[in-house]
Amino acid sequence: MASLNVLLIKPPLCLSSTRISGATGTPPIGMAYIAAYLQQKNIPVRIIDSFGENPYQKTPYGEQHNIFGLTNEQIIDRITEDVDIVGISCMFSNEWFYVKKLIIGIKGKFPNMITVLGGEHATALPKYIMESCNALDYLILGEGEIKFYKLLECLSNKRNEIEKTKGIVYRKQNQVVINENTPSSKIKDLDSLPFPAWNLIPIEIYLKEGLATISSKGERIMPILASRGCPYSCKFCSNAIMWGPSYVIRGYQQVVEEIKEYKKKYNISGFEFQDLTFITQKSWVINFCKQLIKENLNLKWNIPTTRAESIDEELIYYLKKSDCTNLCLTPDSGSDFQLKDMDKRVNLRKMTNTVKLLLKKGIVLKVNLVIGFPNEKHRHVLKTIL
Repeated sequence: MASLNVLLIKPPLCLSSTRISGATGTPPIGMAYIAAYLQQKNIPVRIIDSFGENPYQKTPYGEQHNIFGLTNEQIIDRITEDVDIVGISCMFSNEWFYVKKLIIGIKGKFPNMITVLGGEHATALPKYIMESCNALDYLILGEGEIKFYKLLECLSNKRNEIEKTKGIVYRKQNQVVINENTPSSKIKDLDSLPFPAWNLIPIEIYLKEGLATISSKGERIMPILASRGCPYSCKFCSNAIMWGPSYVIRGYQQVVEEIKEYKKKYNISGFEFQDLTFITQKSWVINFCKQLIKENLNLKWNIPTTRAESIDEELIYYLKKSDCTNLCLTPDSGSDFQLKDMDKRVNLRKMTNTVKLLLKKGIVLKVNLVIGFPNEKHRHVLKTIL
């Protein structure tokens, strides 16, 4: 395959100026995985991490938003003429209006540069996005490592094989063509993927400033993934569109090896899982905890989101013994009606017992709650609050 120079761009954080939230940007782990996969295939690739390069630069945008990180103009100034393909991430719907302007700006300055979009928002609304942004050439549905590489193969070999590549959205005779994802297009062996290419992003800035994770601000905590997808299908979640029905988990030994590498390379004080729902297989979690205990890494770790179904006293014992310090459960509502309407499949009695067990063992606990779901009444909100 002829070599193509690839640039991946993580746009800046775009937030409402009236938001009430402590959320900040975190390292682009998905993009780091894609870059690592391309490096493994000997594809020249670099990353512009707009937030990570200047996390404290705040730029008002319009009357209702603030941009945190590099502005579109600063990003475009960093793009060089030798770039053949630009891959851009759009994870959240509130980012699209600004990402769209970035794509248009890139195409305006570099009309022959190929633009590709991926991420959860891109996957959720591919037809709308392609029709509303003529500057966008291709869109990738779902996980991007293999699909992005196959797109590069098609473009570099100049053969019209894109129609055969599942999960690619493109234009043909001014019409948007969506090659839907299929089960065969999913990555089934996560252990075959290289570790994320953190060397291509300013990871030291994240670690030094304590911005690398969701729940442990102020410490040298690395993000990590043990699984992709989720075995559940809550109606409000984009999981079903992004990952489909598949749920794939890595070998616990490989996850521990990755953690050991980060401790040696980055002198981390802990790690945090970014999985959609971490605790689904009790035996896996216990084996993972036992391996951590055996390695005696002296690292604390966190679980930002998980369910309660597989959590019992035995599992909590191993969580605590292996230095798990923070855990977040996701009951989402205290109303049985609302849970059924969300297709949440939560047993509130089991959830209550789990909360008591976790608090008893001294694990810092948070819960995620959703208020304002369609069909929700005031009485359902009260059940959640009370």
